Amino acid sequence: GQGSAQMPMSWKQGKMMRGGHHRGGGLRVTPAQHLSIDDVSHFFAHRLERRGNKRLKLGEVKQKDENTITAEIVTVDGSLVQVFEVDRHSGLAKRAN
Repeated sequence: GQGSAQMPMSWKQGKMMRGGHHRGGGLRVTPAQHLSIDDVSHFFAHRLERRGNKRLKLGEVKQKDENTITAEIVTVDGSLVQVFEVDRHSGLAKRAN
Protein backbone atom coordinates (compact mmCIF):
# COMPACT_ATOMS: atom_id res chain seq x y z
CA GLY A 1 0.00 0.00 0.00
CA GLN A 2 0.89 3.65 0.01
CA GLY A 3 3.67 4.59 2.42
CA SER A 4 4.90 1.00 2.88
CA ALA A 5 7.97 1.31 0.67
CA GLN A 6 10.22 -0.23 3.33
CA MET A 7 8.78 -3.72 2.89
CA PRO A 8 7.02 -5.51 0.02
CA MET A 9 3.30 -5.90 0.62
CA SER A 10 3.44 -9.69 0.30
CA TRP A 11 6.05 -9.85 3.08
CA LYS A 12 3.93 -7.63 5.30
CA GLN A 13 0.78 -9.71 4.70
CA GLY A 14 2.67 -12.95 5.35
CA LYS A 15 4.08 -11.56 8.57
CA MET A 16 0.65 -10.63 9.86
CA MET A 17 -0.80 -14.00 8.93
CA ARG A 18 1.95 -15.93 10.73
CA GLY A 19 1.77 -13.90 13.95
CA GLY A 20 -0.33 -15.53 16.63
CA HIS A 21 -0.25 -18.00 19.45
CA HIS A 22 2.76 -20.17 20.21
CA ARG A 23 3.22 -23.11 22.56
CA GLY A 24 3.80 -21.02 25.67
CA GLY A 25 0.26 -19.65 25.47
CA GLY A 26 1.49 -16.13 24.74
CA LEU A 27 1.65 -14.21 21.50
CA ARG A 28 4.54 -13.87 19.10
CA VAL A 29 4.91 -11.01 16.63
CA THR A 30 6.87 -12.30 13.63
CA PRO A 31 9.43 -11.98 12.10
CA ALA A 32 11.19 -11.88 15.44
CA GLN A 33 14.15 -9.59 15.01
CA HIS A 34 14.45 -5.86 15.59
CA LEU A 35 10.71 -5.20 15.54
CA SER A 36 9.58 -1.63 15.00
CA ILE A 37 6.62 0.22 16.46
CA ASP A 38 4.96 -0.18 13.03
CA ASP A 39 5.46 -3.98 13.12
CA VAL A 40 3.81 -4.19 16.55
CA SER A 41 1.00 -1.79 15.56
CA HIS A 42 0.18 -3.82 12.44
CA PHE A 43 0.18 -7.08 14.39
CA PHE A 44 -2.20 -5.90 17.12
CA ALA A 45 -4.46 -3.94 14.72
CA HIS A 46 -4.83 -7.07 12.57
CA ARG A 47 -5.41 -9.25 15.64
CA LEU A 48 -8.19 -6.96 16.88
CA GLU A 49 -9.74 -6.87 13.41
CA ARG A 50 -9.80 -10.68 13.25
CA ARG A 51 -11.51 -10.89 16.64
CA GLY A 52 -14.28 -8.63 15.39
CA ASN A 53 -14.97 -6.83 18.68
CA LYS A 54 -16.12 -3.38 17.55
CA ARG A 55 -15.76 -2.03 21.12
CA LEU A 56 -11.97 -2.53 21.20
CA LYS A 57 -9.24 -0.72 19.31
CA LEU A 58 -5.49 -0.26 19.37
CA GLY A 59 -4.36 2.49 21.70
CA GLU A 60 -0.87 3.90 22.09
CA VAL A 61 2.06 1.84 20.80
CA LYS A 62 5.44 3.11 21.96
CA GLN A 63 8.99 2.07 22.65
CA LYS A 64 9.44 1.51 26.39
CA ASP A 65 13.19 0.87 26.19
CA GLU A 66 15.81 -0.53 23.82
CA ASN A 67 14.32 -4.04 23.99
CA THR A 68 10.60 -3.47 24.58
CA ILE A 69 7.62 -1.98 22.74
CA THR A 70 4.32 -1.58 24.58
CA ALA A 71 0.89 -1.77 22.93
CA GLU A 72 -2.34 -0.69 24.58
CA ILE A 73 -5.74 -2.20 23.82
CA VAL A 74 -8.48 0.31 24.66
CA THR A 75 -12.25 0.59 24.34
CA VAL A 76 -13.70 2.89 21.69
CA ASP A 77 -14.26 5.48 24.44
CA GLY A 78 -10.58 5.33 25.44
CA SER A 79 -10.68 3.16 28.59
CA LEU A 80 -7.59 0.98 28.99
CA VAL A 81 -8.33 -2.75 28.68
CA GLN A 82 -4.91 -4.40 28.36
CA VAL A 83 -1.24 -3.50 27.93
CA PHE A 84 1.15 -5.85 26.14
CA GLU A 85 4.94 -5.71 26.26
CA VAL A 86 6.64 -7.02 23.13
CA ASP A 87 10.29 -8.09 23.14
CA ARG A 88 11.73 -6.45 20.01
CA HIS A 89 14.21 -9.30 19.49
CA SER A 90 12.25 -12.50 20.24
CA GLY A 91 8.83 -11.17 19.19
CA LEU A 92 7.23 -12.50 22.37
CA ALA A 93 4.29 -10.45 23.67
CA LYS A 94 3.16 -10.70 27.27
CA ARG A 95 0.53 -8.96 29.34
CA ALA A 96 1.99 -6.07 31.28
CA ASN A 97 -1.00 -5.34 33.55
